[in-house]
Amino acid sequence: MHQPNRLDCGGARLSGNRSTARIGSFFSRCVSIPGGFKVLDASGQALVYVYARETREQADIAKVLTLYQGSLIETRLGLRR
Repeated sequence: MHQPNRLDCGGARLSGNRSTARIGSFFSRCVSIPGGFKVLDASGQALVYVYARETREQADIAKVLTLYQGSLIETRLGLRR
């Protein structure tokens, strides 16, 4: 299975760019933050923060997800194209 080397954030590539993705019945956007991304609703309220590291060992030390696990969340939220 392909393992991503970074989180896409809807194509924004963790560079501070923003993208719009349809989640449920409202629009929200994905904003890159250091080490992950956050999903905002249409009014700017943060819905989800996702933090991830490249290897399982790094993720365990930081108590966060691996990049692969983070990419699965992106897919389920409809942020990945």
